[in-house]
Amino acid sequence: MTDENERNLLKGAKLVDKVVNKDVYYDNDVYGLTSNDIWLRKRNGKFELKIPIEGGSKGAISRYLKITDENTIREKLNLDSNKELEIALRKAGYKPFASYRTIRKRYRKGDFVIDIDEADFDGGKYKICEIELKVKSPVEVRDAEKRIIDFAYEHGLEIRPVRGKVIEYLKRKNFEHYAILVASKAVEDFD
Repeated sequence: MTDENERNLLKGAKLVDKVVNKDVYYDNDVYGLTSNDIWLRKRNGKFELKIPIEGGSKGAISRYLKITDENTIREKLNLDSNKELEIALRKAGYKPFASYRTIRKRYRKGDFVIDIDEADFDGGKYKICEIELKVKSPVEVRDAEKRIIDFAYEHGLEIRPVRGKVIEYLKRKNFEHYAILVASKAVEDFD
């Protein structure tokens, strides 16, 4: 996204908030989660599990179910329910593999939420834009995707796949892990 694209996209948008996110991603030594396009992170001290639905991150649109309830995360990962989540994760062999900070500016423009994220990978910056529409039921997903694409085109944005922050982090900082994800078809390699 160019600076001109960003200015055009944000014209008339309202800044909702600006936050700093500290993300730590977890997996085991054989990448059992990430090689299946499943993402476990601790964001600002709270765990989230993202599970792909209808293709996950393939193409320009990402589709994930985000789980934030710790008991549900324990259940999905078959973890000991009698231990704190972080202790249960460690006991099951999960450990951090990526950690970085992101400054997120969130805007609202009509029904759309626009997140502009700038991640700091130990001095290397990565900027990404996400356009979202909330849906109430799965039957609304296709219509929401079309509306997002139309909205992007109206604002002069090119619709193409981009690497999410954690994928870009791996490509820059741990190419071996990145290559395993490409080989497992959990992520697509493009430029």
